[in-house]
Amino acid sequence: MELPHSVDELCDITVELMRRNDFRTDVYIRPLVFKATEEIAFGFHNLRDGFMIVPVPFGAYVDTTGGIRCQVSSWRRIDDNVRAGTLEGDRHLHQQRVSPRPRHSSNGFDEAILMTQDGHVCEGSAENLFILRRGQLITPPASENIVEGITRSALMQFATNELGVEVVERTIDRSELYVADEVLLCGTGRRSRR
Repeated sequence: MELPHSVDELCDITVELMRRNDFRTDVYIRPLVFKATEEIAFGFHNLRDGFMIVPVPFGAYVDTTGGIRCQVSSWRRIDDNVRAGTLEGDRHLHQQRVSPRPRHSSNGFDEAILMTQDGHVCEGSAENLFILRRGQLITPPASENIVEGITRSALMQFATNELGVEVVERTIDRSELYVADEVLLCGTGRRSRR
C-alpha cells in the first residue's frame, strides 16, 4: 500500500490535527492505511488505497499507581506461521485482545500474559513483556512471536544507554514470572508495572 504523504508531511498533518482538536489530555494517534475500494475482490492489486489519522483522547488505560494484577492466560499466542504476528497492526492487536481479555478481566485481573505455542512467556495481550531479574532486564526475542514495537525498542535503548541496565533477549519460562524482581508490561497505550 502506498502512503499519500512523506513522513515529514504526515508529522505535520498529525500536529495540525492535534492543534485543531485542542486536546488537553494524552492522545492515542492511530494512523491507518487500508484498501478503500468498496467492492469484493479476490486480490488487492487493483484496489484503491485509503489513509486516515484517528486521534483518540486516552487517559489512564488502567490504574497503574499500585501495580496491576496479571493472569497467565490459558490461550496461546497465535503463531507467526499462522499470521504475520511481528507486525503491529489492528488485526494483530484485535486477535491478541479478544481471546484472553474477557476471561482474565472477569476473573478480576487487569491483564493477561500470553504464552507461545511451546509454552514460553510471550507478551501481554497488547504490550511487550520484560522481567527484571538479578540486575538484568530480560525480554523474549523476536523468534518468540512477539510484536517488535517502537516502544519496546525505545525501552531497551533507554535501559542500556541511560540506566546502564543490561538487556537480554531470551526465552522466558513461566516460572520466572514468579521469581522475578519485577515484571513490566510496556506498550504504546500502556506503561504498566507489577
